[in-house]
Order: sequence, then C-alpha cells, then structure tokens
Amino acid sequence: MRTTNYFDVQRASTVSLKSFEIHTIMRTAQTMKERFLMNTIEILKKHSIKVTKPRMAIYELLEKEHTGIGADYIYSTLLKENHSINLSTVYRTLELFEEKNLIQKYDLGEKKYNFSLIRHGHHHIVECDSCHKVITLDCPMKQIEDLITKETGFHLT
Repeated sequence: MRTTNYFDVQRASTVSLKSFEIHTIMRTAQTMKERFLMNTIEILKKHSIKVTKPRMAIYELLEKEHTGIGADYIYSTLLKENHSINLSTVYRTLELFEEKNLIQKYDLGEKKYNFSLIRHGHHHIVECDSCHKVITLDCPMKQIEDLITKETGFHLT
C-alpha cells in the first residue's frame, strides 16, 4: 500500500497549476497574434491590396515601429525573422503602400528614404483581462492640451 504525503500532493498541484498558467499565457498570446493578423488582412483588403505573406510581414513591421524605417532595415529584419523575401519585393511593396496612402515616405537625402505608417490619430488599444475583448480608445492628450491652453494660456510643445 502506497501512502501519499502532503508535500507530494502539493508539489503535483503546483506543477499542474504552473503548466496551466503557461498554457493560458501561450493561448492568450496566440489569440492576440491571430487578431493582429486578421487586422492586417482587413487593412490590406480595405485598400485593395492583394494579401501576400511578404506584404503582411512588411505591414506588421511598419505597424510595430513608431519611427521611420528604411527598406534595408525592413529587409534585414524580416530575414532575421526567417521570412523568405527579396529586397526588390520590399521596395515594390513600399511603393504600393505609398500609392495606397498607407505609408509616408521621408527623403533623408543621398537617395535614402525612411517609411512610416500613416496613423489616423493617436489611439490606445486596450484588452480585457477576463474576456480578452479588444477596443480602441482615442488618446485624450489633445483634450488635455486644449484644457491646459484654456486654463493657463500656455501651449505644449
């Protein structure tokens, strides 16, 4: 007859709980990635752009970056992430995105350019911890700036 002591049961419960927590975190991360991919697909389709893996990867990289980035940076980053892509594809995709008003092109001189996603107003994305519903909120900073100007006469820069 085998006896189970309290510490064995407690250790088994802890391992089981940790496995559950890790699984839950991984499942949540996967769900968020799927939502992000669906958003990318919707945006490309909305702008009448054929959805391809390279175009999605380029758009997602531009989405992550909040400063202008160059084609060489995009190319090298995507290669590091194991995407199969050519530099010419990056340039053609950036030209297409610019034509469709998805990105803005900045001339740095010496035939070098940076590109950044055109963002329609600053916003924040929030997700419920319980149900994982995602909503977008407009940033209240403009209202705060207006209030400060009204109250003090100062302008934020």
